[in-house]
Amino acid sequence: MKLNALLLFAVTTVTIVGLSSPQLPKLYRYRDLKINNSKLTYCWAQEAIGVPEAHSLLTRFKNYTTTPSIGIFEAGYNIATLIKQTRLSAELIDYLSIPPTEPIKILQGDVWGSSPTKELVQDVHYINAVFTKMGLDKGQRDHLLLAYYLSAKKRSKEQHGTAVANLLTSKSPFGVSANGEIDFLFLSRDDKWEADNDLLEAQIWTGNAYRLGLVIDSLPDIVNISRKFDPLVRAFTPPEIQEQYTKIAQKTIVVASAGNVFPDPIESGKRELFDKMIIVGSTEPSGCVTLYSPSNDKVTICAPSGNRRVLQTTGEEDGSIAFGGTSGATPLVTGALADVLSFLPTLTVSEARQMLQKTAIISGDNTAVLNYYKLIRVAIKLSTIGWPEHRKFIFTDDFYDFTDESRQYLSIDNTSEEQTFANLRRAFFLSSNNSAIREKLSQIYAQAGYEAQALFYGNDSIPPRDTREHDYLTAIAEADGEKIAAILSATDDKDFYNKVFTSHLLKRMDKKDRQTVVKTLEEHEIEIRTQFHD
Repeated sequence: MKLNALLLFAVTTVTIVGLSSPQLPKLYRYRDLKINNSKLTYCWAQEAIGVPEAHSLLTRFKNYTTTPSIGIFEAGYNIATLIKQTRLSAELIDYLSIPPTEPIKILQGDVWGSSPTKELVQDVHYINAVFTKMGLDKGQRDHLLLAYYLSAKKRSKEQHGTAVANLLTSKSPFGVSANGEIDFLFLSRDDKWEADNDLLEAQIWTGNAYRLGLVIDSLPDIVNISRKFDPLVRAFTPPEIQEQYTKIAQKTIVVASAGNVFPDPIESGKRELFDKMIIVGSTEPSGCVTLYSPSNDKVTICAPSGNRRVLQTTGEEDGSIAFGGTSGATPLVTGALADVLSFLPTLTVSEARQMLQKTAIISGDNTAVLNYYKLIRVAIKLSTIGWPEHRKFIFTDDFYDFTDESRQYLSIDNTSEEQTFANLRRAFFLSSNNSAIREKLSQIYAQAGYEAQALFYGNDSIPPRDTREHDYLTAIAEADGEKIAAILSATDDKDFYNKVFTSHLLKRMDKKDRQTVVKTLEEHEIEIRTQFHD
């Protein structure tokens, strides 16, 4: 009997109690989410990549792992919340807990007529202490602190960096990494600051305050960049930041979001470092690429996050943050790789890229989605046979074959409904290309009312999408003349391609890139209606 037939037999013998009146066995104790008249399990994204299964497995290997350090390039931190909710290094906690060194005038009476929050008070005292260490006099400190304070008050609800940190290392199931700890908080630029020079100046200095330039000889093992990032913009002009950025790009695994601006090009700071970065896109609960996320050969892997405000980062009723897009997808990948690094501490970017792609779940629209559980299984397997001397196995397909173990999970009988469901999920992550396993899991989710998640697990439910226009716009955004020519040569339907978006992209390009694209389009008789005056 062929292996596929054996697997099919094993799957069809699995029974879930009460499918005629189904209720999905709960992986988490939290309430369901209601999104656009449909429901999702609360931690649907963590569930989709195998967080509960991976965390259960990793509890048995605590004595066999190292503790990777994680850095975050972000804006919008809440220091008190980070100390309370996320796993930070002892050194960083000490660094963030600098006691007040002097009374600060702006905190004695809020300029807006209300008392500042405890968190903001802690932030201001912390930044003031670091400014003092940096040698700024009181006049300089007061000027910068006031600008920072007013901006922080205005943006008090925007905690982008806090949400990223929660996804990285907060309590299970929200934080992905079970072994890593955050050791660096880098403050990246925030577009909302650019209109005000005082605020921009304050942001530059507070960027230094968050360990940039002050801890120049130590680097994290892996860095997460979910915000816009470009070392050439004004916020990165201080030499301390330039120096630190250069070291990070050369010596650390950098995981960066692809951005939510398709078809605009990925910003230059990332494009120039594709070979040194893991670039992350985002998918909907169904597994399809989100509307604004790039999907091309420059994107290493996608992770489930939703189009905007869907991803859950905390279970607290009064402090839950709805978060999404590629900003939310990126820390899922960073957290997964941090745990891989705990077993394989000298992993390179190219090796990490191979592991992500060879373990990926292929969704219904042919998107490669993060498979955290299988990623950890591969890391443990490689560590067991000997690391780093056997690192070459990362590049061999056979090393990723867990078919026999997947079948063993399915052959277990006489178990509870919860255990049968758990076994089926583990079988799926270990052998996610098996259609019979996926269809059974999809059926369970669908009959319990989780239609979008059912589509993710049942990859045969969605017809492959037509990617021609998406690929065409991506090729233009990247000024890839050869790819544009290949796409245009493969079809006679020249009107298929969106001329409005083409003009939009060309306007945003550097002159040299635009000339390359225009020449290629003209050679294939694509009319350019926009006039450019360089």
